[in-house]
Amino acid sequence: MLRVTVMFTPSHTAEDQSVSFAGSRLILPCISVGNVGQLAVDLLINTLRLPRAGHLHHPSLLPLAGSGAYSHTSGLLHTAAEVYHSSELKITVVQMRTPVAKVNVFFIRCVSACCRLQGRSREFCDAFLQWVQSSSFSDTVLLTSSHAHERIDSQIQGTPLRYVLSPSVSSSLHSHLSEDLDWSSLEPRSSSSSNTAPTTSQETDGTPGVLDKSQLFFPGSGLAKKLYLKWSSEGVPMVVLVLFSYQGDNVKEALQLATSLDSWLHLRDSSSILKDKKAWHPPPSWDLMYGGPSPHSLF
Repeated sequence: MLRVTVMFTPSHTAEDQSVSFAGSRLILPCISVGNVGQLAVDLLINTLRLPRAGHLHHPSLLPLAGSGAYSHTSGLLHTAAEVYHSSELKITVVQMRTPVAKVNVFFIRCVSACCRLQGRSREFCDAFLQWVQSSSFSDTVLLTSSHAHERIDSQIQGTPLRYVLSPSVSSSLHSHLSEDLDWSSLEPRSSSSSNTAPTTSQETDGTPGVLDKSQLFFPGSGLAKKLYLKWSSEGVPMVVLVLFSYQGDNVKEALQLATSLDSWLHLRDSSSILKDKKAWHPPPSWDLMYGGPSPHSLF
């Protein structure tokens, strides 16, 4: 089978053509319950006014085109997957707007036949990994969410935020997240059949916060599990931030996830263009998230 890689297409300006991602931190969302990761990335891009570096293309991504996503990108055409980069903040942010197709169907008109290819998510994860490795990112932060109704007893009280580390992440980062930021690592759990966390240690290879395939359970998180397992096996340093959430109006959860990320990375404090280091600026595209007001004739 022909292997297709993720194709990065830089923006048309000369400055964008020479952009280098080497040494920057990659931040990307998973399309998950409530779209919390995507909304948090919207806040990052619009608040920090991140310039667009280009687009990502892959046959598995459902196509999309639109405009008016952010206040500083007026007039630009936005696509299914875009890359934003700041050399000042040393971050590269990917915004994913469409899911990966589970089944891809090609109609071959010349022979009136239909060829169906399955397993697109695995193909996409492999191709995405190739682009990540070739771009020489320092590490990766994956933002996702998980069904709140699937929580076990120990997850109901306290913060809804959890993190998972890949084996190549240093133990000092776990200490910083757990002690300095008072975050909790994701509890190991084998399946939804049990309402209690197993007694086995989370330290699958001596590193706290690292989970193996049998312990990793966060339903509703999209491709997070596949990305974590695949990229961890290839030695990619990765931190997965998971927020327990319900489906609905998830602006509050997006603000919480973005604020938690910023409390770790201090992006707003490090930005030279922000006057108010504490505020988040929702993009204009959020004005259309829930449609217009109800017509008066209903009342």
